[in-house]
Amino acid sequence: MTTTRQRLLDAAERVIRTKGLAAASTREIAREAGCADGTLYNHFRDRADLFVAIYLEELLPDYWDALSKLPYRIGEGSVQAHLEELAEIALAFYYKAAPLRAALFAEPELLQRYREALITQAQHRHQSRPAPLLAAYLRAEQRLGRVSAQANPAIAAEALFGTCASYALRQRFFGESPNVEADRQLVQELVRSLMEGLLPRYPATDD
Repeated sequence: MTTTRQRLLDAAERVIRTKGLAAASTREIAREAGCADGTLYNHFRDRADLFVAIYLEELLPDYWDALSKLPYRIGEGSVQAHLEELAEIALAFYYKAAPLRAALFAEPELLQRYREALITQAQHRHQSRPAPLLAAYLRAEQRLGRVSAQANPAIAAEALFGTCASYALRQRFFGESPNVEADRQLVQELVRSLMEGLLPRYPATDD
């Protein structure tokens, strides 16, 4: 059974996504959730607390979980498969987060609250931002010889997440919905391109 708190989170995400941050008043969110106006304050300190909770509880968990698995995948499976899986999860996150991320910059106080909450959660989970975590994984694979010694893990990580974020934002900007086939092709081409620079180059040997 869906709790009132969950209904409020879902309602707030829908209002922001369909009507924008300016329309996401506590009254409108409560109405969308089918609750009395004051109900929101029984579960959240204020409107900003609710918006931050959307990120931390609705959007980020799958993303963080995928990142937390990277240290256990060092030397296992294929680097390309791990990058493709992570890129798919990152793209799904950026699709969902695009309207909310844009909304954050409309309210400096909300953006600051989100930054503080994100830092606190990262410290609690002993994690840093996504790119450094992926770069650390790639450096570990580099030490095992599964990634080229000449590759730059930090740049590769920024390229993967940056491409996913910009693609999702562009699709949302033009009113496009996620397309499973097109998104899968993007992920495969992105990772294939990255692997061109990440794969070790062994010198040719005479038979």
